[in-house]
Amino acid sequence: MGSSSAYFLASRMTPEIGKICVIERDPTYSKATTTHSLGGIRQQFSLAENIQMSQYSFQFLTEIDQHLRIEGCEPPDIQLNRQGYLFLASKEGEEKMKKNHDLQRKLGCHVKLLSPSELRVQFPWLNTDGITLASLGTGDEGWFDPLSLLKAFKRKATHLGVEYISGEVVDFFSDLNGQISGVKVATSSSPNNPQTVDCGTVINAAGPSAGHLPKKLGIHLPVEPRKRFIFVLDGAEASKINEMPFVIDCSGVAGRLAGGGFACGMSPLIVSIFCSFSFLLG
Repeated sequence: MGSSSAYFLASRMTPEIGKICVIERDPTYSKATTTHSLGGIRQQFSLAENIQMSQYSFQFLTEIDQHLRIEGCEPPDIQLNRQGYLFLASKEGEEKMKKNHDLQRKLGCHVKLLSPSELRVQFPWLNTDGITLASLGTGDEGWFDPLSLLKAFKRKATHLGVEYISGEVVDFFSDLNGQISGVKVATSSSPNNPQTVDCGTVINAAGPSAGHLPKKLGIHLPVEPRKRFIFVLDGAEASKINEMPFVIDCSGVAGRLAGGGFACGMSPLIVSIFCSFSFLLG
């Protein structure tokens, strides 16, 4: 989020307007949400705003060479896969899926509804027990490599003059009008002697930690980290599946092909029903 914001700002600003700085708490990104993501991109949402943002995002990713390429360097390769998304619904979720489908079609999404019999024909490897309806994205959906996209954003932002500081914001400075005028940044080399970075505008791009920073200003932002589990499963059966979309089971478990197996994600609340995931072959 920080590197993306920096790129879009830097690509629209001239040097005389100001300078952009990204303060990165984890420059290795080993604990960042981005690098632990399944990298899915879809348009099958229930809110128009989410659908429209994703439509723009997918278009950006397909034109990434135009946006993030640096002259004299290899073009970014984010391994964009366009195999779509497949949402599965039980009887309880059928009406909601139909309602979402109507909105998605209205906004120009390439989606279609499939019955269990149609699912078995198109995806013979799929276990349709308990499934009454499915929604398949036939275009502008799929997945990509999040780390490659992050690196491409950061490289382009740096090329445009963005400065990166490795450290953590520990406090803010405000002027007489109450506006933020600077931040204190603790770095690994001087954790007890934070450096001051003057600024005119601050963007909170801290992701799951975005609610923590405003507390220092007495502001409550209803954002907090939530745990998710990602599993990479080896599976000889994966080689038998062709053109498998990113599957979202009605239990909430999500999964897609990854190398010679599967990558699956879930929240802790549904760990106990992991074995019911419909695309796992028996």
